[in-house]
Amino acid sequence: MNKRFVLNDPLKTLLVDSGLVATKELPARFKKAGKIKMLVLSGIFVKDDDRKIDILVVGEKINKLKMQSVLSTLESEVGKELRYSLFTPEEFAYRMDMYDQLLLDIFEYPHERLVDTLL
Repeated sequence: MNKRFVLNDPLKTLLVDSGLVATKELPARFKKAGKIKMLVLSGIFVKDDDRKIDILVVGEKINKLKMQSVLSTLESEVGKELRYSLFTPEEFAYRMDMYDQLLLDIFEYPHERLVDTLL
């Protein structure tokens, strides 16, 4: 999408804030893919296109086909390809211990934790 488009902000507001994507129902959607330990929204969901990812998922026994199905549905609702990262709890803990730049990019800026049973 052209960032200089005059109606860019109103279009984002219409698509993201209008209730087309009810963020409170997202944990239930992702639960279908496996045992979700953490679900964090960033990027487009907090109106910050400068972030590297839009969704962080940490979980166990994740079915990647079901995860892709959930993400595809969300992308069609938002009207944009979503950037996401998927980690096991062990990978997440390791990256947090190493001060991973991707995770710092999420947690040091506005984000929304929908599920958090790790921290």
